[in-house]
Amino acid sequence: MPLHVMYPQKHLNSDISDSVYIYRMLTQTTENALRALLYLAGQSTTQFIPPRQIATVLGASPTYMAKILNQLVKADILRSQRGPLGGVRLARSPRAITLLDVFEACQGVLRGDYCDQVPPEDLPKTCAFHQAMDEIDRAIRRILRRWSLADFLSQPGPAKNSGLRSRCKFMLPTDGTAPTFQHRRTSR
Repeated sequence: MPLHVMYPQKHLNSDISDSVYIYRMLTQTTENALRALLYLAGQSTTQFIPPRQIATVLGASPTYMAKILNQLVKADILRSQRGPLGGVRLARSPRAITLLDVFEACQGVLRGDYCDQVPPEDLPKTCAFHQAMDEIDRAIRRILRRWSLADFLSQPGPAKNSGLRSRCKFMLPTDGTAPTFQHRRTSR
């Protein structure tokens, strides 16, 4: 089954021509999963957090959030507990949860869809396109495996005094309030 990892979206910056598109490698589901994981990792408790609370904080549908959280439980990224004190919590430390883990939990196994699958020792015998796609596939997997939830927590937004006007959609507030992850256009 082919895996499509790019989703066209009009660029929100008004300075860029209407004919320019940016491509998103992560689906909205994967982005919401990352937001939920960042929220959970930022909690000072190891108690289970109700899915409805997570959905409310993130401004997501409770049904949609439950689906996302269920995918993360099945991938052993979250633990769940039923009952009045039920909910979800991280199953592993933030350092042990990689971007690749979250990607594959939400979007399926990352695998290039090109030519026929061949054993690594036969790769030099394949077409140049197959070799190039294999190299891209390995590079993407390596990068997604390198970044962990702990990395996102350690630098949740642009550096202070960076001069950047945009607001990172994954930034956690430092004042103890609940994070908001709405896409915002910056004014000029």
